Amino acid sequence: MLNSNICCKDLDEVVERVGRVMIPTKDKKYRSLQVVVSGDDNVKVGDVIYVPISSGVDVKVEKELYTIVNAREIILILD
Repeated sequence: MLNSNICCKDLDEVVERVGRVMIPTKDKKYRSLQVVVSGDDNVKVGDVIYVPISSGVDVKVEKELYTIVNAREIILILD
């Protein structure tokens, strides 16, 4: 990953998608993601990170859905 971007998988589904609009299905303001590939030195593969509900870009690769977030958007990192 380039430019401190991080590739992740969703751990819980807290949003409903209506077109390109994300609507929280719970009262959460964040998403929990597990790191698959990291382009930042502070974030390791396997870490669980929390980001705001509206951050990141979803990308589908070979029928798998990944979320790409920038390290600046991370609220919390759990090892």
